Amino acid sequence: MRVLLFVAGAFAFIVSFASVASAHAEVSNLTPGACSSSQPGEPIRIVFTEELVAEGSRIELVSGDVTIATAGIDLTDLDHRTLELLTPVTASGPVTVTWTAHSALDDDVTSGIYGLTVGSGDVADDCAATSSENSDSSSIPFALIGALTALGAGGLVLLSRQSHLVES
Repeated sequence: MRVLLFVAGAFAFIVSFASVASAHAEVSNLTPGACSSSQPGEPIRIVFTEELVAEGSRIELVSGDVTIATAGIDLTDLDHRTLELLTPVTASGPVTVTWTAHSALDDDVTSGIYGLTVGSGDVADDCAATSSENSDSSSIPFALIGALTALGAGGLVLLSRQSHLVES
């Protein structure tokens, strides 16, 4: 009986925290990388750990306060995990790459930013890559499922105890 309760509790714990492992699409590769350089006309690619939804996923190239290019999912990537943007031939100097990724797996949205240099010149001081999760809509349903599973398992244990008492 205690084994059943332990197994049910372990299952409820795993289910309730399943969303932590897949909470959002994370960057797996930046090309070119943060604080590096690119030549005009070369692609900027960001590959993610999960499939992306076209609506809400984008990559932008910003120079100063002006967005000089915007693009979305690379449709040649069959997994739909890549955002790609061609660097405009007129771009030059330090630029900022901003991105937003809308996960197809759990509908969460993450965003990030990093700096690089187009052509020759100094890289901006704040070029390091950063990212943040904008929402975690999947945590609530998984936590609710975990709580209901735990309640159901507890109810089964109580029912089995009562049926044991009735049979005795």
